[in-house]
Amino acid sequence: MLLIKAPVRYDSWGCGEFGAPRKSGDRRYQHKGIDYAAQAGSVVISPVSGRVSRLGYCYATEGPRAEYRLIEIIDELGAAVRFLYLRPIVEVGQNVSIGDEIGAVQDLSKIYTGIKNHCHIDIKYNGSFIDPERYLFANCNN
Repeated sequence: MLLIKAPVRYDSWGCGEFGAPRKSGDRRYQHKGIDYAAQAGSVVISPVSGRVSRLGYCYATEGPRAEYRLIEIIDELGAAVRFLYLRPIVEVGQNVSIGDEIGAVQDLSKIYTGIKNHCHIDIKYNGSFIDPERYLFANCNN
């Protein structure tokens, strides 16, 4: 199966690349994942094989932000691969393989005016966030 990478999100909110600068109030930090641009409703397929360990919410709040979901898959190497802004179509405990449908991209326009819809992917391995592009596509000829 051929997995096609979507373009990285770039819009008035900034760049969705791993390590891109971020600011929240006076706090400055780096983006811990990568944002792949996609239309709302687009189905996302898993780039990893593993077990769905968690279905959660992106924001601990009420109101419009409360509907945004995340999916976490523990892959075969033990990395926690999280997908944010997806309506899940998998369940906790379900085994998934590369190429399985896991969710659909949610519409972010309700909370971020001017942002492009996207799927955020971050990966935590051995206690640290790592570059998803390098981890997921290390053995591909891109």
